[in-house]
Amino acid sequence: MADLSSILLVIMVPALMLGFVGFWCLVCWLLGQISGWNQLAKRYRNTEPSDGYARYMASGSVGLVNYSNCLNLKSSSDGLSLSVFPIFRPGHPPMLIPWDDLNNPTVRSFLWLRSVKLDVGSPRITSLTLSNKDFENLQKHAL
Repeated sequence: MADLSSILLVIMVPALMLGFVGFWCLVCWLLGQISGWNQLAKRYRNTEPSDGYARYMASGSVGLVNYSNCLNLKSSSDGLSLSVFPIFRPGHPPMLIPWDDLNNPTVRSFLWLRSVKLDVGSPRITSLTLSNKDFENLQKHAL
């Protein structure tokens, strides 16, 4: 007969793994709510892959949430495609924001870093902040 510790190990390890995955999904979903990503996705959700200039593992902010090195940005004549690295996908569906819905670009500087903050939506839903270099490359390839 198996001892109690091996039985507990067989039960507890999968339960802990399942609990961690559930907790991870909950945290990702909450970040999507706090940032305004989910409100944007209600209007701009996109499941079609878009062609054009792509910048993977970029950094930026949506609302109050900073997405360091996990944003995927694609630029096309239709607009800006925005998604996150797959492991952070719960609560963050991919979307395509038309260029006309990116308003009021404001260039900000902090030390040697420059970024562009944009209002997303009309009326404004949330903000999007990208590095100045990324934003200029996305705009240049939008035509």
